[in-house]
Amino acid sequence: ISGVQWLARTTSIVDLILNAVALAGILEIDEFLFVAMVPTKVQMAIQKLEPIKVTYKKTHSERESVIHGIFLLCAILLPWFLLLEPLSLEMLEVKHQMCDGIQNFVIAYNAEVQMAVGYVTTNELKNEIETLPEFAVDSFKHKSEMDMPKYFNMLRSKYEFEGARIRSMGEEAEYFPFCWQTEVLHPNGSFWNHENMTKIMQSRLNTIAYKYEMPENSTCDDFLPLCDRPDARLLRLSCGDTCGCSDPLSSPWWKVTMTGCGDFCLWARKEKMRRETECQDLATAQSNQSWHAFWDSYVDVIIAYYGSDRFEFANYTTGVVDNMKRYGCSYLQTLPYDPVTSSRWCDGLEDLFSPLSYLCPESCGCRETLSLKCPLSCALNTTNATSTTNSYGYSR
Repeated sequence: ISGVQWLARTTSIVDLILNAVALAGILEIDEFLFVAMVPTKVQMAIQKLEPIKVTYKKTHSERESVIHGIFLLCAILLPWFLLLEPLSLEMLEVKHQMCDGIQNFVIAYNAEVQMAVGYVTTNELKNEIETLPEFAVDSFKHKSEMDMPKYFNMLRSKYEFEGARIRSMGEEAEYFPFCWQTEVLHPNGSFWNHENMTKIMQSRLNTIAYKYEMPENSTCDDFLPLCDRPDARLLRLSCGDTCGCSDPLSSPWWKVTMTGCGDFCLWARKEKMRRETECQDLATAQSNQSWHAFWDSYVDVIIAYYGSDRFEFANYTTGVVDNMKRYGCSYLQTLPYDPVTSSRWCDGLEDLFSPLSYLCPESCGCRETLSLKCPLSCALNTTNATSTTNSYGYSR
């Protein structure tokens, strides 16, 4: 009985054959012991014994055959229904749960809004692709404590570790009081050739190179074509100058801390905007280029950030982008608010793009009312007599 149960619980064909051979060996143990332990004379004597003659009647033989047949049938059917059938149903249920239907999706629950959301994962997840944490561990294991990790930063305390683990990109962008590329990679920077800062910066560049499958020794200039990708947050944080985070006339997309631009890079950008930008709509060829680049990317950026369904529930038409490119800044007065995000174009959106008032100071009313989002050059043309400004141009 135990042997039957053992075989019935075997699910692999190879294991079934091996277990059956093993069970046959167990059944032959008495024969092995007899041959190995009983003296040869006794064995020969037993072999010479005459068989016992038993007289069978015809009816007795038939009844015995019927009983044997019943026992044989029970020996086949009982294991089938009691062991094999439940096991097969269980294995079919396992197959259904693991293989049937859509399997490449994940679901997460947002306790803040009390809703569950789902996402169909990419086909790459079916392949054995090594993730960054796995790759980082493989590259650092068997090293000594004196070695510097290539793909992560080794923090000094558990408090720092927990803070870095849960910190948002907006918080990370405001964490360090300097612009990384400006101060670490430039010869005139405060941390040029600083050992620890250089190692941290290099680990970030290695991480970016791994993410985008580029050579390990890639520089910020090599990453330039990737700066406007929605997922390039770490790239914009590390290579702020290259990605335009400190350029006053770069495209407004992604020039906020939430999408990776460092807080001090953006501060430098705002100061340059206020002090160097003319109080004129699209005053330079670069500003005109940034204006058109902004609208050329509008639909793709909104889809990447919010999802394609955002347009289905918004009062948006394709004429918005066409009219903005056709009529320029003046159309901001006709359509001052973004129909998709409900944000005011001139004020920007802190999660997605910087104010357009630096590209279009006249259409954004900077000549009438000076604000922190207007160039200082507009102060000379301000017609609002009730507003006085201090030496930095802040309204009182």
